[in-house]
Amino acid sequence: MKKHSNKAFTLIELLVVITIIGILAALVFPALSGIRERADSARCASNLRQIGAALHAFASENNGNLPTAGKAVAWGETDAGTQAPPWMEQIAPFLDGDKSVFRCDSGARNFPCNKTFSYFLGTRAAVIDTGTFGPVNLNRISSPSKFILGGDSTQKWFKEDDADKDDYSVACPFVGKRPHGNKSNILFADGSIGAFENFDPDRMQVSYEPGEPY
Repeated sequence: MKKHSNKAFTLIELLVVITIIGILAALVFPALSGIRERADSARCASNLRQIGAALHAFASENNGNLPTAGKAVAWGETDAGTQAPPWMEQIAPFLDGDKSVFRCDSGARNFPCNKTFSYFLGTRAAVIDTGTFGPVNLNRISSPSKFILGGDSTQKWFKEDDADKDDYSVACPFVGKRPHGNKSNILFADGSIGAFENFDPDRMQVSYEPGEPY
């Protein structure tokens, strides 16, 4: 009978196998990361659509007024100035109380201060109009397809559990690293969603006056 012997891998063969595995990993991991990012962006856009619908439902019961945002306010607290809870908490009844809608997975990874509440409310029009905290009125928006109603928050907020984030400048969604392939998801007043790298005055506005985006 013939004897069979098991031939062990040589060091060179082992190194070749390791190299091949490394090359395959280098090819596969970026693709998997890209798939995850696209999935996160899609979920984020879905969140914003639900938030947009809830904001419109809130406004329909409040003479067109959206929630009033104040300073940094945690869920369950009220703002000392506005005497109102966070804007997210104000629209929660229209979302069946589902707080997970306010979290963007990619935003939570990139911005620890947004790990629970990842979105801002567009309030600059009211601030420009009144000089203080106040509600944006949907009926006064001249170009709903351009008016920034909300979106990914990329600010470094002082309060990690702030559920009352708002835009106090046109740069609010575009500060630092954007969460979706260097883009931020933006919710417009007509309910549409778009991904943008920077503020575009030709396609966006944050005030009631047409032609005056700032």
